[in-house]
Amino acid sequence: MKDPKGARRKYLGYIEMQRMIARYPIECKELVHRKETEEEKRIREKRKLIKEMHKQRYQLHV
Repeated sequence: MKDPKGARRKYLGYIEMQRMIARYPIECKELVHRKETEEEKRIREKRKLIKEMHKQRYQLHV
């Protein structure tokens, strides 16, 4: 049986994930809805700023 784009494997992985959540609800909930730390937040903001700067810089050259 051919499996284009690994759709079947992805689906099986999804089922496996659902099983894990059913078996260990508390741990998985923490993993899925984990609060991001201050450092992660800062890094994300920094990346956003850099992205904006690049956008503006390359618009000037066009």
